[in-house]
This record gives sequence, structure tokens and C-alpha cells, in this order.
Amino acid sequence: MKRNALLFFLSAILVLLPYSQLHAENRKATIKGFLKKANAYYTNNRPFDAINTLRDAIKKNADHPQVRVQLSILYYGLGLLDEAIAAAEQAVKMDPGSEKNRFDLAKFYLVDKQYSQAENQFTYILRRNPGFTLGYYYLGLTYYRQGKDIMARLCIQRAKKLGHRGSMIEEKLGASSLNIKDSLPATQKKEPLYRFIVVSSKEEAETILSKLRQGKLFDVLVIENKNKNKQVDSGLIMLSEFKTSIADSVKDLQPFSEPVIIHTDPDYRIIQRIASFDTQSWKKIAASGDSGKKKKAQEVSYTVTISKLERKKAIAPLTAEIEKQAIQPSQEAPIARSSPSASSAETVSQPKNTIKTPVQPPVSTTTPPEPIIEEKSAQPATEEKETKQPLAAADEPTVTTEKLQQETDPADKNIHFKMEAKKLEKLKVFDAILKWRIAWQSQDIKGYLAMYSKHFKPAKKLSRKTWEQKRRKSLSHPKYVVIGIENLIVEMKSDSRAVATFMQDYTSDRYTDTVNKKMVLVKEGDDWMISRETSY
Repeated sequence: MKRNALLFFLSAILVLLPYSQLHAENRKATIKGFLKKANAYYTNNRPFDAINTLRDAIKKNADHPQVRVQLSILYYGLGLLDEAIAAAEQAVKMDPGSEKNRFDLAKFYLVDKQYSQAENQFTYILRRNPGFTLGYYYLGLTYYRQGKDIMARLCIQRAKKLGHRGSMIEEKLGASSLNIKDSLPATQKKEPLYRFIVVSSKEEAETILSKLRQGKLFDVLVIENKNKNKQVDSGLIMLSEFKTSIADSVKDLQPFSEPVIIHTDPDYRIIQRIASFDTQSWKKIAASGDSGKKKKAQEVSYTVTISKLERKKAIAPLTAEIEKQAIQPSQEAPIARSSPSASSAETVSQPKNTIKTPVQPPVSTTTPPEPIIEEKSAQPATEEKETKQPLAAADEPTVTTEKLQQETDPADKNIHFKMEAKKLEKLKVFDAILKWRIAWQSQDIKGYLAMYSKHFKPAKKLSRKTWEQKRRKSLSHPKYVVIGIENLIVEMKSDSRAVATFMQDYTSDRYTDTVNKKMVLVKEGDDWMISRETSY
């Protein structure tokens, strides 16, 4: 009986397979037909007819990333930016691996002043292709528009090292961040990385090399060669991927030195050593440049990437509440005003006069390169004492008996302390995720596993033991690991449960990946532990 069922199943596949292939070929021809018709309308100055044709394609099951791309370009040409972005987002969703589609979307975001979205897309592209010259240039423009001059300067420096000759952004930056230099020693510790173009003859290779010397971009020549011959190979390669004889001839090349021609029998390669895209080291440079001086030894910093909305919700109100609680109405002392200030879009520091709270967020001993939230550690012996100055008489608030009674009311105090405690717990959740990232990036297996609750349930119905074995292997095998966390948002579901969502970038010498991640954290004792973890 089972054998007959199996034979029936195999027969059905054999019958349906040709039909499936035919259907796929017909659909492909239909999509091409719609694109050709739309292009004809466009070249005859009939953009709205071209748009209607492509919209018909979507309705008639002839949707395709290229259909969405063409729609986005047409919408943009007509000044319909919202529609252009929506179409480009669909193109990226349908083909997330397309660098060109993602690059177009990033530029649309930039034009629409959605700088955070543009930055995310350009960063995504450059992590996968750190040799993409125009990616650095446009990311630099995005940083400049956000007022992040140091990051903009570093991007433009990298673009120039890769052959870009534009000076518009440098002119806009002027003398700002002029002394900032890209930190290459950190990238040289990693395995050397190269970009290449493969051609069939030495003459072709020399022609390309000549064009590079004349100022043509490596990226552009890659596209030109692929348009001539779709089988042409190009891309990125690590030193360990070369044959030994070739590796010996390129291992001493310095990052961004002039490209060279290597005979790789039976073809030739134009090869240039480049460097990985390391935003973390750049953020360290930007942070030190923004501060203008080294942080004091007793100051403690810990870092997380927080959206502007999260920063506004979690940090500013927290400082305000802490200061509010610091008022001692019974002493009727003058009240010194103090408010949180942000030195840049990435750094939020508490003011000097911030009152210490009984509970301090846990602090990491390692300072990863993300935006920094600073708190002064409670070290009375070494901390500089500061005397609060009374306000001018005109600015001094009037403290009435009624107000004192309200402020000393036990129920009212309770509410304030609960609000303060909730915000502190939220910062502890941020810090727990930071510690988890540091442990992973440091390949600290014990520290990494310690961040998970004893009640943690792995995905895919794995047992805890099997999951731990897999994680130990994953953490110990790579030569290096870099973990990036972006757009981190924490929602406090209760006093003992929180949900965090963020975009996670993973880079190692073996593998690169970006996923959206959701974590459920629970409070166990004084610590926040991961109880659920899903990627999507």
C-alpha cells in the first residue's frame, strides 16, 4: 500500500513538473512584456501610461522586483516621493539580496529626509560590500545632514581611498573634523580583504587598470564588464581563499594601495586590497572627537544603540524624575536647576549636578563602540565635590506650605518612586542586552550563556543541552566576531518582564548576516535574563 502511494506521488511530480516549468517560463515572458511596454511609453514621454502598465502587471500576477524598481523610478521622476519609496521598499522586500535595489531605496530615504532609514540601508550595503565606493559617499552625506560631521568625514575619507574624487561634502564640512583620521590599524588585525575583477586577457586587465588610474570607479567598471559579459566574475575575496602561490604575491599589499594585475591561469584579475567596514571603531573616533578630552577615570560609561524616541522616553524623563526626587522641601534649600543635554545625536550625558540614586545600572567593564550614556559612579573618595549655586532671586521658585504638604504626601512620593524605579529597570534591560552583545563579540562563552534564564526555551524545539552545544561551537570557531545592534527598542510589559526588538548585524571571518531580533527578558533577583529569543 505504501509503495503504491509513493509511486502515485512520484508520478504526480513528473506530470506536474513540466507544467510548473512552463508556467514559470510563461510568467517570465509576461513580466518582460509588461516591462517592455512600460519602457516604450516612458521613452515616448508618457510616464503615467508606463505607471498604469506596471500596476496592471502587479494585478495580473506578473509582479517582480524589477517591476517595483521601474515603478519607483517613474514615481520619483514625477515628484511622487512617497509612492517611489513604497515601491522601492517592495522591491527590497522581494529581493533583499539586491545591492542596487537597496541602494536606490536608501537614496530615496535620503531625499525624503528619513536619515535614520537611509543610514540603516547604506550601512547594511557596506557591511556586505565594504568596497562599494558610492555607498561611503552617500552615507557620508547622510551623516552630514544629521550633523554627524566626524562620521561624515570618515566616510568621505574612505570613499576617496577607494577612488572617489568628489569634493562637495568636504566643502560643506569645511574645517570641521579636519584632523580626524580613519583608524586602519584595527582593520589590519583582521584577515586581509580584496576586491577583484576577472577578465580573460592581460590586455583587458591593463585597459581596466588604465581607466582606474584615470579616475573611473572600480564599482563602475564592474558594472560595465558585467553588461558586456554576464559571466564575468567580480566581488570580494579573503586572503585565505587564494591559492598559495597567489596569496604570497598579494599578502603584502597595503589597504587601498593601487590595484595590481595577477595572472590566475587561465584568466587575469585586477586586485585591490581594501578594509572592512567597521562602524564601531569609527564611532569610537567620533565619540572621542566630540568629547574633546578623555573621560575622567571615575566616570563610568556603558553603551547601547537607542532610537531618538527611546532616548527621549527613557533618558530625559529619568533624569528629570531623579532631580525631582532630590528636592528636600523640609530644608527649604535653594533648588539648583539641571537638565540633561545631548552633545550629539549619538551621546546623551547626565549633567554634572545630577543627584546619585540608590540604585545604579550595572556597568560593563568593556566599552563597545556604540552611542554612550554616561553616569558617574558612586566613588565619594575620588569624586570632585560640587556646590550647587542658588538661583537668582527672580528665578527662584516659590515654595508654599500647600506645595510642601503635597510633595511630602506619602502616596504622592510612592508614585514618583515607582516611576523612577520603572525607568531604572528599563535602563537595566538595555544594559543586559549590551552585556549579552559584549560577551558574544568577545567570544566569552561562559558570560554569554550566563545571560540566559534557567527557564530559557530555545527555538526550533531544541533541548537546552543541544542548544548550548551549538552556541559553544558557534562562539568558539570564528577567528573574530563583530556584533552590531541598531534600532533597539525596549517595552516594559510589567515590573518583571520586558520585550526588546532590534536589528542585529553579525560579522565574522566565516559568515555575515543581518536579522531582526525579538527578545523576551525576565527579572530574576536583581538581574534581567533572556527567556525567549527569535529571529525574523
